[in-house]
Amino acid sequence: MQKAEALVMSSKLQYVIALLRATASLKQMFKRITFNLNFGYHCEKLRQLDSKPLISFIVPTRNEARYLPRLLTSINYITQVCKVPAETIVADYMSTDGTTDVAKKWVLE
Repeated sequence: MQKAEALVMSSKLQYVIALLRATASLKQMFKRITFNLNFGYHCEKLRQLDSKPLISFIVPTRNEARYLPRLLTSINYITQVCKVPAETIVADYMSTDGTTDVAKKWVLE
């Protein structure tokens, strides 16, 4: 009976250790994501550059008319706040929902 109890305890301990490792791994992953999404930090680094690089945003689309205005507004905001020259290329693939019209309208504004 004691051997069986020891085996159960051992597997519970292994489970807890695996859970702790997974939690630590998730914590590191969230740190990296948070760093990459730290807009202020990256924007400040861009502002400090003497010669500003041209940043190209290439947006592949297919039936994205509903979401494209929000994305293009975000890109425009980022480039204005960070004061970097940028170009945005919308590469559409056979959209049937007016995505190309939304992109063309955006260019004209």
